[in-house]
Amino acid sequence: MQTTKQMLVFDESSHSIAKQEYYAPGATDGYWQGNLIHLPIGNGSGYLISLMAASRTANLSWTDADGDSGNSEDANGVSLEYIPIYDIDRDIWFKQRTTFVGWDQKPEPRTRFCSALFHNAMNNTFELWMHGGQRLTNQAEGVTEIYVLSMPSFTWTQVNTAFPSNNLIRSHTCHAVGGQLVIVGGYPPGIVVESNVTCDPDYIKVLAIGEEDINWTPNYRTDSTYRTPLSISNIVRGNRVPLYGFVNEQLGNAFEPQCPGGASCPGTSGGLTVGAIAGCAIAGIVVILASGWLLWYCRNRQRPAGTRNNSQNAEHDPRSPANGQPEVVKTGNALPASHQRTTSQVTEVHRADAELPAEPPSRAQTQHTV
Repeated sequence: MQTTKQMLVFDESSHSIAKQEYYAPGATDGYWQGNLIHLPIGNGSGYLISLMAASRTANLSWTDADGDSGNSEDANGVSLEYIPIYDIDRDIWFKQRTTFVGWDQKPEPRTRFCSALFHNAMNNTFELWMHGGQRLTNQAEGVTEIYVLSMPSFTWTQVNTAFPSNNLIRSHTCHAVGGQLVIVGGYPPGIVVESNVTCDPDYIKVLAIGEEDINWTPNYRTDSTYRTPLSISNIVRGNRVPLYGFVNEQLGNAFEPQCPGGASCPGTSGGLTVGAIAGCAIAGIVVILASGWLLWYCRNRQRPAGTRNNSQNAEHDPRSPANGQPEVVKTGNALPASHQRTTSQVTEVHRADAELPAEPPSRAQTQHTV
């Protein structure tokens, strides 16, 4: 077996394959048993994220230790603290520094693992899930911890699931399908793989990823949607800039919504997520409604006392029905028009009453006088 510091590039237009130099500090190291994952951001071809397992001097031959139970691979583990990234359009490699919560949460180098990239459309973030594999120091010992690299913050988070023994698998493939991590193939760590062996159908597993729960399930769903689990979002806390900053400005801009012309849209450099934008919109509506109510209240208080709501005046009137008075004493004309008198009619009635003759004395008064 030989390590190499090259990668093969397939050109879909010409249907040709070409060799290309892979990132290797000092151009002396070769890498193997890792993954290259396409990150579709920006207006161009995107980026390649390199998760390598082991390295050693390039172009040296040795026997692959796969299946040599209990022995370690003669290689150096590749740290996951610095991630090599390839800018496809600019044809350059660079290393982006990552962060993690506590040194005990730092991802351990592993070999023969698999990885899959998920996209959360709600807040335009990416999560790269790394699953399974075996330790470099002891091939018979598998790695049960699942790690997730959140981008653009480039934060590692360890994810726990029920039945961690399901993670004891290596030389398998991972596939991001909706909100599910579909695992196909693979073998238990430390098992010798024969050249004519067939794939065990039991090694097709589905990990259902939800905001609240991450569970293994026997069923595959076609209508699931990926949402970042709370165990991850509580660590990232909406940060869209790495703790140590972006290694270059182009990478940071590529994570933002893109406008025609190859640049990030104006006003998006601040890193507002879709949730934050929705929150701002709701807050704006609340402010508008509150301002409208305040304006109405002030205008109502500035009206003359006689023009205010008569029903409010009547409520405090001691003659109000609310205080036990009859309905006819409410403000306004309570009687029908046919029963209402004009001022002249009232004057005539009072005048007529004044001209009436006095009542004759009663018989009892006459008798007493006599």
